[in-house]
Amino acid sequence: MAHEIPKQNEIDFEPALEKVYGEDSIVEMFANSLEIIERAEPELITFLKQLEIDIKPALEKVYGEDKVDEMFANILEIIERIRSERTASLKMEDITRDSSWYKDEIMYTFYADQFGVKNENAANTFKDLIEMLPYLKDLGVTTLYILPFMDSPMGDAGFDVRDPQKIREDLGGMDEFDQFIGEAKKYGFKIQADLVLNHFSDQHEWFQDALNGDVSKLGYFIFRKEPPEYERSQDGTIIKYIEEDWTPPSERRMIFTDACEETHYRKISIGGEDYYFYHTFYPFQLDINWENPEVLYYVLEKMIGFWSNKGTQFQNLVIKVNVTSLHKIIIL
Repeated sequence: MAHEIPKQNEIDFEPALEKVYGEDSIVEMFANSLEIIERAEPELITFLKQLEIDIKPALEKVYGEDKVDEMFANILEIIERIRSERTASLKMEDITRDSSWYKDEIMYTFYADQFGVKNENAANTFKDLIEMLPYLKDLGVTTLYILPFMDSPMGDAGFDVRDPQKIREDLGGMDEFDQFIGEAKKYGFKIQADLVLNHFSDQHEWFQDALNGDVSKLGYFIFRKEPPEYERSQDGTIIKYIEEDWTPPSERRMIFTDACEETHYRKISIGGEDYYFYHTFYPFQLDINWENPEVLYYVLEKMIGFWSNKGTQFQNLVIKVNVTSLHKIIIL
């Protein structure tokens, strides 16, 4: 079967084939790879049918029966956009990866700026990490799990993400990250990204828009208009919230007691009105509202899809949804 080779896929995939199999085999192997990808299309259809079976009950549980069909259709559109931007080499990884791959992996977890620092007066960038790849390979490591590296004001070691589609400049920015991913894959490493899906920094564009008067962005976060009624444990680590529709009262642990006020709610005045924003961790890490479908769409496309197409993988993403009556779980 003759193939018209898409140029971008050729650019992305051929160097890897040449490195492993030699220049003489490139054209034939690339054509064979495209055939494998085409044959996988029926498997994609099967996957999407199973996805509908798996995800619709979860959507109904969190968002309500009346929103299920519309939301599922929107999710399929997001998946298609993500796939359309995926390179041939990544599609090949998708096809050949066993679903239980992680069970036999040897994973090394690290902060990009702190691992193998050569100069005690200067943190690493992703370019510096390239020099550590042979060492990690010799250790027998197969997967690199990188702790948060997205743009952040660094109030909590990068877990307070400001822009989830940017790399911190002190780590070398996106160019160095792309170079690192390319070199790591040449060594056969899988790359795991630590995505923070519970909250964003209060410097995220959503919250800044809300502060500037865009009230539609308030619903992207968990907030209330009245201060909560609560009881605090003697040591200050447990807060019992007393609400009319909570039986029994909700008890929640105060994780950073020294840095927080009396409760998990941060009072902020916007346009002359007081709002109380919920935070599981630090007050500058505002929990996002997973009951808002726009939050789900954003995370799927702008975070999970974006970084997947950069060559990273994820194991199991579990998000706790804070709602008034119960905690619901979404597993992506």
